[in-house]
Amino acid sequence: MPRMTRFGVSLEPGLLERFDAFVKAAHHRNRSAALREIVRSYLVDRDWAGGTRTIAAVVGLVLHNRSPLTLRRLQLITSAQRTLVVSDSAYPFHDDYTLRVIVLFGPAKALQTLANSLITCRGVLHGNVIPLVPAPPCQQPASPTLHPPP
Repeated sequence: MPRMTRFGVSLEPGLLERFDAFVKAAHHRNRSAALREIVRSYLVDRDWAGGTRTIAAVVGLVLHNRSPLTLRRLQLITSAQRTLVVSDSAYPFHDDYTLRVIVLFGPAKALQTLANSLITCRGVLHGNVIPLVPAPPCQQPASPTLHPPP
């Protein structure tokens, strides 16, 4: 594990009580572990919102099984952006529905546009995107060194 730096944090008593309840409910070892998770999550959200950093994202889609046109539309969208798509998998989880999971890697702004196109595609019943930073946010290289698998 990388070397850690200690610093102090001051919180109002009510805020500290709520934070301690979060630490306990989330099963963190201690306040420091919880604070690291919160800071990383905040930085990922900022990278996603900023749109300039190279990141990874997972798009989850729920489709109705009796909608071949939806599958074709999604194939057209992903094939047009093939350089951003790392993986595309489908999992039937009910007689009527399929969960489609698409892993993306590239500039955040491009991933946002692609994810939005997939989620709003006609025939998609539900969709969500989870932005992820492929390396710790505190170690952002000048140029991305992580690449999707071939």
